[in-house]
Amino acid sequence: MPELIKPLRVRSHGNLRFFRAPGGRQVIILPTCEVPFEHLIEENWAPINPPYDRNVGHVRKVEYVKKLANGEKIRDVRGQEIGLYVKSPEYSFSTNKKELEKGQIFGEGGAIDPWIGLRHSSVEKQVDWEARILLRLTGVGLKAEIPQAILIDRDGRKRVVTKEIKTPPTLTSMEHNGLTYKEIRERAEAAGLKPDDADNHNFLQSDSDGTHHVIDVSRWTWPPFTDSYRKKLIEAIQKEIEKRDKKIT
Repeated sequence: MPELIKPLRVRSHGNLRFFRAPGGRQVIILPTCEVPFEHLIEENWAPINPPYDRNVGHVRKVEYVKKLANGEKIRDVRGQEIGLYVKSPEYSFSTNKKELEKGQIFGEGGAIDPWIGLRHSSVEKQVDWEARILLRLTGVGLKAEIPQAILIDRDGRKRVVTKEIKTPPTLTSMEHNGLTYKEIRERAEAAGLKPDDADNHNFLQSDSDGTHHVIDVSRWTWPPFTDSYRKKLIEAIQKEIEKRDKKIT
C-alpha cells in the first residue's frame, strides 16, 4: 500500500492526495481524478516493445497509456474504458533575446527556432500550472481535458496525467454543439487566463456530446499567478544562453 503523505485543499475543487509509489515516485492525485490509484503507477503499465514507445507528442513527450501489464484495460470509476495521456513539460526554448525580454519563451508565434535545451526546477513548474489551468477552465464551466494526477520522479522530473477525450473518426462526422473556438477563448480570457498560443491544436471535439474541449494548455499563463514562475524560467533560459555563448567564444 502506498504511503499517504499528507492531504491538501485546493480551493473549491477538493482535496489533493499525496502518495509515494514503489520505487520512490510521488503521485499527487488531483480532486478530478477518475481512475484507481493503481492505474497511475508507471510500473503497472503495459510494456512497449522497442523500437516502439508510447510517445505521441510533437514539441514535448506525451505518452499514451491504455493497458496495464496484466492485460487489464485502463478504466475510470464508472468502468468505462479510457486512455491516459502522460505529459512532460517542454525542455526546448527560444534563444531570441528580444523575444525573451517580451516574455516569449517559445519564440514568436510559438516557433522555437533557434532553440536551447534546459533542465531546471522552473521548467518542471510547467506541469503544475498546466494542471491548475485545466482545473480553472473546468471550474468556470468550460469543457477541457480532465487532469488526473501529477507524477514526480526521484530526479524531480514531473508529468501531468490527463484523461483521454474520445473524438469521432472525422471531425465532420458529427454536428458541432456548444461553444465555438472564439467563444471558448473569450471565456478563458474572462476567467483571467492568457491563451497565447490558442489555435485549432488546443481544441478537440468529443464524441459523447459533440462539444469542443480544451487540451494542451502547457503554454497558457494565468497572470499574475504565473508571473513569478515565468520570470524565473526566463532568467534560467537567459543564463543557459550566456553559458552556451561563453563556450562558443
